[in-house]
Amino acid sequence: MIFGGVSILFMAALRKTIFQKNSFYIPIIFGGIALVSIYPGIVKIIPNLISSIGEDNVAVSIGLFVLLFAISAYLIYYFRTKGKETLSLVFKCFLFALIGYTTLTMIIVRANQDPPINLNDPSTMTKLVSYVNREQYGDFPTFKRRFSYESKNNEIYTNYSSDLDFFWRYQMNHMFNRYLLWNYAGRASTVQDSGVDWGKLLGIPFFFGLFGLYYHFKKDWKMGWVFFTMFIFLGYLTAFYQNQQQPQPRERDYFYVGAYFVYSLWIAVGVRGLIDLLKESLKNPTYNKIINVTVLGLAFIFVPVKMFSVNYFEHNRTNDYLPWDSAYNMLQSCEKDAVLFTFGDNDTFPLWYLQDVAGVRTDVRIGCLALLNTPWYIKQLKNNSPYGSLPVQMSLTDDEIEQISPVRWEPRQLEIDVPKDVYKQFGITDTAIVNKGKIEWLMKNTTQFGSTKVLTIQDLAVLDMIMTNNWKRPIYFASTTSESSRIGLDDYLQLEGFAFRLVPAKNPHPDDYYVNPTTLSENLLSDSVKINKDYQDGFLFRALDNPNVFYDDNHDRLIGNYRNSFMRLALYYYDVTKEDDKVIDVLGAMEQRIPREVFPLDYRIKHDIAKIYFNVGAMDQYKEFANEVIATARQLIKDNPRNFSSYYNPYQLLLTHYENLKEYDKAIALLLQLQSYVPDDESVQKVLDRFRALAGQNKPETANPQ
Repeated sequence: MIFGGVSILFMAALRKTIFQKNSFYIPIIFGGIALVSIYPGIVKIIPNLISSIGEDNVAVSIGLFVLLFAISAYLIYYFRTKGKETLSLVFKCFLFALIGYTTLTMIIVRANQDPPINLNDPSTMTKLVSYVNREQYGDFPTFKRRFSYESKNNEIYTNYSSDLDFFWRYQMNHMFNRYLLWNYAGRASTVQDSGVDWGKLLGIPFFFGLFGLYYHFKKDWKMGWVFFTMFIFLGYLTAFYQNQQQPQPRERDYFYVGAYFVYSLWIAVGVRGLIDLLKESLKNPTYNKIINVTVLGLAFIFVPVKMFSVNYFEHNRTNDYLPWDSAYNMLQSCEKDAVLFTFGDNDTFPLWYLQDVAGVRTDVRIGCLALLNTPWYIKQLKNNSPYGSLPVQMSLTDDEIEQISPVRWEPRQLEIDVPKDVYKQFGITDTAIVNKGKIEWLMKNTTQFGSTKVLTIQDLAVLDMIMTNNWKRPIYFASTTSESSRIGLDDYLQLEGFAFRLVPAKNPHPDDYYVNPTTLSENLLSDSVKINKDYQDGFLFRALDNPNVFYDDNHDRLIGNYRNSFMRLALYYYDVTKEDDKVIDVLGAMEQRIPREVFPLDYRIKHDIAKIYFNVGAMDQYKEFANEVIATARQLIKDNPRNFSSYYNPYQLLLTHYENLKEYDKAIALLLQLQSYVPDDESVQKVLDRFRALAGQNKPETANPQ
């Protein structure tokens, strides 16, 4: 809200009568000076100065703050006695801003208590300054619009002709104008990067706001400038300062709430302006009451009531247990005292919430891979014991952790010794495995700077933790982690729920998924599971069959993890143990707990499920899925009849199911249609001949591309 301070300067200028139409730049100049004084002045420069002088000596830091307070108080008194009220006011503002900043010292107090969640460990003045300045996220240029620390994003920037083009089209139009119209015109959908749908709110709130902006300047141009400046600073200038790069991990509309407040006030001004305009036009006081009631009534219906009716379902969280249950299920995927590596914010924060607030599975140590690139977080995992849990053992000293940095790395074979009692614990009796007494894997570099192959700090920390652990406690990787973040151990990672457990035996079926069928089936198929704060098998699937609960694309991604676990278990029974009945049971349980009417299935996954059902002889289930795939494939061909090259191309899908359903005539007609597009393709003719033989037909058919 620092940017909003410029508007306050405008109001002060009004009081001093220095703000006129031909001198509106004066408060802008003074506002800019005030802004720089606060940021970076009070927010960055003064704390950096105190930190450098005090060198983390608390007494010295406090003394320096007291000295600043004393100097400010004296200058306030001095200038007031000299009759210089403006200068006295300036130092009053400085003093109160300084007092406001000192409230951040509570962070130091709290950090020194070693709370379970202690991001950046701001326990000293130096660390507090780093924390407030967000130094762990790196620095970025203010005026260079297109930049990235990740080379993979550079290709995106080729879609823009210049920095100015990117600035307007993406940073201003896509990342602010779109959000403004979401609120006051209508949002097309909740899918990320969705556009504007003017039909949702008919644009009425938006046009009321535009009229309110005009009317505000017409009736009181000075206050109009105050609010307009606030809107610009809290909207467009905020977007300029943030310099957001494409893509963003989530929508960022919440950054601009201050600008929305201003625009909402203009809607009210616009309603008042319409009332005044109608009264002036009719010039008959007898109609005033009718005008007031009519305009206010219609405005109430078409603005707040309409907005409530359009947006309520998408904002209602009643019976939305999915985020809570997903975090619970991931924690319960881990045995007691486990170490669980997670990917980033979205799969880590819900776990922290369950541990810190709900007290669920506080024995599990969560290692967020994104934070494992910071020394303070590595040291917390190594040294702290939140809720009485076990520290994560490491061979690195605290000093070595402070100095840790990415290292050059050529792909090489690594190994970890496996004691015989560990094999016994996992029920492994194969002498070829036991006698080997170790696991071996190829650890490749995880990133590259130019031609230099590199391991990141995160990879080094994970490797050290696994090596030092020496099988003493369970190690898991969340199912949300990427393959590249698992340091090449995938052949030794066995799925037990929503997490992969590190096991001492390589996947004996490298072409199939590596699962623990006993644990996985207990987690996925158990009924009437009750919430337990301690370790127990059995997952929660609350309200996933309720079509009246709002689920967006974030929920869909979570459901993808659920279905992935079901599908892996089903394929294990199908490919490895050849237990057809269990395949049917698992796929049936997936549909029962997560019906596709609530969470739609991609047609390609439907196709795969249909083939499995067909191969295990479950024809009723097969026909149900196959008919849905057929309907989708027909529509895809209608939309793009030349879509015949992709792996899941609609022609191939249709031919598969037409053959399984013995609908040979339909297959022949389809192939004739395809042949009209690729008349010289001999493979199409061979398939056509095969289906004619199946149908008992030998006469040529007439192509019907329709």
